Amino acid sequence: MLRRTTTPAGLSAIYSEGINLAEWHRPGSAAVRGFASELVRHNPNFSLRQVLPVDDDENALASLIPEADKTLQHARIAFLQDIRLLCDMYACLFELQQIGLRMTVLNRAMCPKFHVDHVVCRLICTYVGTGTEWLPESSVNREGPDLQKAADIQHVNEGHVALLKGESWPGNTGRGIVHRSPAASDSQPRLVMTLDPVA
Repeated sequence: MLRRTTTPAGLSAIYSEGINLAEWHRPGSAAVRGFASELVRHNPNFSLRQVLPVDDDENALASLIPEADKTLQHARIAFLQDIRLLCDMYACLFELQQIGLRMTVLNRAMCPKFHVDHVVCRLICTYVGTGTEWLPESSVNREGPDLQKAADIQHVNEGHVALLKGESWPGNTGRGIVHRSPAASDSQPRLVMTLDPVA
């Protein structure tokens, strides 16, 4: 059900039957984390939804992200490079021409109940705050109104990259990964980026 990897290439495990979650455990970047934290602090209502062509230049992406003061310019560049890296990886993995990017500062749980997504496969990276919570199959009750059967809640670490297989993946109907948004508040906000395929 879960495949953890220390390399980006390991995310291709999401294509394996029975794997609903692939998580890249990557080393943290102080520059990326630093800019993300400042973005949250200075832009508490930041919300971005954009369809990005895969061959878009970096200036188009840069225009979507708030500017930083001079002391954080290098960190902003690192943050933009990280977004571009994840977009390029995602596009390559699924042979996409364009990607739906969402990035939002959250001060409450966007999806507080355990659920499945009716998508093919979504990439999630939480730049600030607790990552997405999910349930192993042994803790899921797919027959009842409450998908959670047991309290064995797992979560994706801050900064790690997760691919969540949804109900629309071919042959995966009724088996999408069960997950939810963790708690967030004004004092403990989250900055979350998701990538989805766009036809």
